[in-house]
Amino acid sequence: ERVQREVVAREASLPDVMERRQLQVGIQASEERFRALVQNASDVIAVINTVGEFEYLSPSVETQLGYRPDELVGKSGFSLVHPDDLATVHAAFASVVQRTNPGTPTEYRFRHAGGEWVVVESVARNLLDQPAVGGIVLTTRVITERRQAEAELRESRSRWLDAIDGY
Repeated sequence: ERVQREVVAREASLPDVMERRQLQVGIQASEERFRALVQNASDVIAVINTVGEFEYLSPSVETQLGYRPDELVGKSGFSLVHPDDLATVHAAFASVVQRTNPGTPTEYRFRHAGGEWVVVESVARNLLDQPAVGGIVLTTRVITERRQAEAELRESRSRWLDAIDGY
């Protein structure tokens, strides 16, 4: 009878062990896929806390803004925002913390590691309540060239319209 109980116990636990193992493999694959996506994204993906300090930055911060991720972790992102844009960024950040921002992009100037100001566009999402993240996820891209091209296009159009008006 004792042997029979051991066999039944083993048979009952084998599917549980297999199910747990499959679950672990699935979780590991999901984590690896997520890590590969974040690590290879061209946009900068950051996690910041409620006071604006960087807790995580994707490797793309180096190609986009010239900083190694470890140079910025623990630093306030606000310290690198152009003084003229700080009020706008603070207001956008507050709306994300308060969950009143539905994902509206914010455009502002950010200091590149080389010292120059670059124009960036950021979208933030409050994931403070998600234990796996526990922060605000910020996706940022440099749009300096796009803004310069738009300004040149406006200027060219203005000159063209002035020339037409002169005739």
